[in-house]
Amino acid sequence: MKNKIWISSLLLLLFVTVLVSLTVGKYPLSLGEICSYLSATCGFGSMEWRSSVILKNILVDIRLPRILAALIIGAALSVSGVAFQSMFINPLVSPSLLGVLSGASFGAALGMIISNNWLVIQGSAFLFGFLAVLLSLGVARLYRADRLLMLLLGGIISGALFTSLLSIIKYLADPYNQLPAIVYWLMGGLSLADGKTVLFVSFPIALGVFVQRFTTQICTMRKVGNSRGSRHALFKTTLHKEEAWIVTILGSTRSWLMRQGNFMVRSATVSR
Repeated sequence: MKNKIWISSLLLLLFVTVLVSLTVGKYPLSLGEICSYLSATCGFGSMEWRSSVILKNILVDIRLPRILAALIIGAALSVSGVAFQSMFINPLVSPSLLGVLSGASFGAALGMIISNNWLVIQGSAFLFGFLAVLLSLGVARLYRADRLLMLLLGGIISGALFTSLLSIIKYLADPYNQLPAIVYWLMGGLSLADGKTVLFVSFPIALGVFVQRFTTQICTMRKVGNSRGSRHALFKTTLHKEEAWIVTILGSTRSWLMRQGNFMVRSATVSR
């Protein structure tokens, strides 16, 4: 009962936050204007054509895609965090623990050096994000020690390696064009998120969340079946690898959604 109250309260808070976000911006709107537009759109009222076009541009084309993108990114981050907490039996871990963030950042910076095509840059970020996780898992398999500890050390090694490589890329980049683009990309943002981008990215994130929930249930059942004194029962299964790859997909995809707008803005500025 207590959990239901918490969930209901959080959902209500989320709804209120979304509603307030629709009214806030450079062109402020009132709740009455939003309700009038929704009523006119659903056929329950009428509105002046010019006002309807303006509100459609502000709400549907600009603010709503950004809000949906923020919700999707939050969902990906929360599921990734829960998966890592389940894997490491520790509430303090983060989705970047296996070097995903450092690997994806290095891949994006390298892609900006090689090409100005955003598809090449995002593909490079995905590739090196996976390579970072692969390196972490490889280090964990090299030694027959505590697999939890070795995987953690592998993530630290992988993150340090790709962070150093990113520093080298920044040092070699053109300080007038490429370096500002790299820094701006790493900052992230949702300024150019549109409906097409949100729809394209929502499918892999939704798939990752579904598969992650399924594998987490299996891991939980197997963990319960093991002895209570076995702290690392999760690592007696082979599913921790699948969880790591799913978390990598979620993290890389939300990174793609969060940062592609900033790269496009910076590319347009540099090309002028």
